[in-house]
Amino acid sequence: MNNKRKYNLKTTSSPKFTSAFNEKSIARLLAKHGYLLSKKDTAEVTKFVLANPDMLNDLKLTPDAVRKYFNNFKLRLELYTDHVEKYSVLYILIENELSVQEAFAKERELFRGFFKTIYTRNKGKITISQTGRN
Repeated sequence: MNNKRKYNLKTTSSPKFTSAFNEKSIARLLAKHGYLLSKKDTAEVTKFVLANPDMLNDLKLTPDAVRKYFNNFKLRLELYTDHVEKYSVLYILIENELSVQEAFAKERELFRGFFKTIYTRNKGKITISQTGRN
């Protein structure tokens, strides 16, 4: 099956971004686009997005792209922080009910067909991975 589709991945960074958004408005925007956040992760994730405003457009585009590869899924955002090496990575987790092999193949197709550009543009600060539903 050919799931390749052209996406407009241009982002524009506005100098007024941080004044236009706050943690609550970012959390609402992420929820509007279908992302799930645990209460304990919401503050960390929204602060990270505010500190990396160019990734907001990428987060808006991702759910539609995932839908092309996964039928029944939920998107969860989690922030991993390595305090020793002093870096953080935002994980977009695709919760799904596919077999491990099928889900991994779909994840690889999604990365190659859509997400690689986002990963590169954000210098590895955001990544995507599939996981079974809990």
